[in-house]
Amino acid sequence: MAKTKKAKKPQQQTHLSPERYIREKARTLEIGTCYATNNIKECGEGQVIVTRRHKGGKTSIAIYMIDTFCLGVKDSTFKLRLDENELEHLLMLVNMALDIHEVTYNEAHNLIYGAVAFAEEGGIKPDKSFALTKYMLEEDTDDVPLIEFEYGRNGKHCLMANSKREADKYLPTLRKHLGDNFDVTIMDDKVDEDEHNEGGNPNLVYTKYTYQHPDYPTSLKLENPQVKDILSSEKPLNKDEIDTLLALPHDSLRRDLEAVLLDCMAKTCDGITEEMWMNNNTFEAINAVTLLTEVGNDGSSLDTLLEMLRQPDETFEFFFGDYLVETFIMPLYALGKNKLDKLMDFFKEEGLCGFSKTAVFAVVEHIDKLQPGRHKETTEWMREAIRFATEKLPEAQYIDSLTAGFIASCCADIKMTELLPELKEMFATGLVDTDFAGDYEYVAAQMHSKEDDFINYVQPDIYEQFDQLK
Repeated sequence: MAKTKKAKKPQQQTHLSPERYIREKARTLEIGTCYATNNIKECGEGQVIVTRRHKGGKTSIAIYMIDTFCLGVKDSTFKLRLDENELEHLLMLVNMALDIHEVTYNEAHNLIYGAVAFAEEGGIKPDKSFALTKYMLEEDTDDVPLIEFEYGRNGKHCLMANSKREADKYLPTLRKHLGDNFDVTIMDDKVDEDEHNEGGNPNLVYTKYTYQHPDYPTSLKLENPQVKDILSSEKPLNKDEIDTLLALPHDSLRRDLEAVLLDCMAKTCDGITEEMWMNNNTFEAINAVTLLTEVGNDGSSLDTLLEMLRQPDETFEFFFGDYLVETFIMPLYALGKNKLDKLMDFFKEEGLCGFSKTAVFAVVEHIDKLQPGRHKETTEWMREAIRFATEKLPEAQYIDSLTAGFIASCCADIKMTELLPELKEMFATGLVDTDFAGDYEYVAAQMHSKEDDFINYVQPDIYEQFDQLK
């Protein structure tokens, strides 16, 4: 009988995830046409678009939202393997919204990396998404010809914020790195910091970080080893990932989430290296904090969240970027709404970052709005906080000017007119940062205004929380 040849097995193909493909393959693709928003340097903000051509005719694209005045890369995204019609449609939509023009790759590269470098002078790191989308660019080396663009406005960093809340995210970091040598414009009322404070209020005080952290666990031990892999996604968890985790016994999952967050603190509490910044591309901490909304308790879980809020501002930037307050409000509300005494104790601690304490006040706002029957309780809580602030502001180590301004802003948001006498005393210290709430007269006017609050007080379910993060 004649022997037949065995058929060769087809060679197995390795299908890379989009994220891995960008890291490993994007720079091997030919650079295509690049674009930038018209007048991006004059306006201070806009988009830079870089395309890469595949051999089969398709195109991958990365879009970077950059702020040339202050913040560098504010956001970025990508799409892979678009056909010609898809690419044309996408560019048409972008052009209709922003009016773009073609630029050379060198111009695009220098616009993006120049904005990143300028922002880092003020202590502002690129958005977390840039840890991945930077691979759609060539490496930032001398091989790319240098083109010098002008950054900032009138020779200085200028923070252009849409609201006082947005400004609140960046001002502590900018002041730490730049002192008073920057401007800020808040778009909702066009308040310029130099105009508002006559070149910067020299009386404002800021807390020196002195917190001595406890000994954190030296190794990560999980009851469910898969938890860390799922949490370490490069984006907020999707529904399938959430369902997979919530299918675990909730007490066991809770302990694992707390362990992951303690491990995050253990790795960063004594400093963050440049290599760590370069490899900082996961939402691990954000995902863990958010999931505690669903499975956490008001004991160990709340303690873990507050311990995370005790970390230095560099740690907040590393793990949460622009998401700090948004990430913590709902978990802190869920776990701390019946522990206002513990939240007050945290507020009164010495030597913590002022910005971290603002999350607690945002939680009290939500308690007041979502549980209106507790208005008297939240008002008395705020009253105690304001009196403490008025007493301790001159020392700066318990509360600083930024936090005091945030307190006033919160009271205005929820219209606690009962507290106007206490607020007047706090403003009388001359140490309240009025960039967030305005002066006392402005706060009083806001409290008596009949306009609806601009904040949307909601209690989203866990899936909606992750969708909002996206």
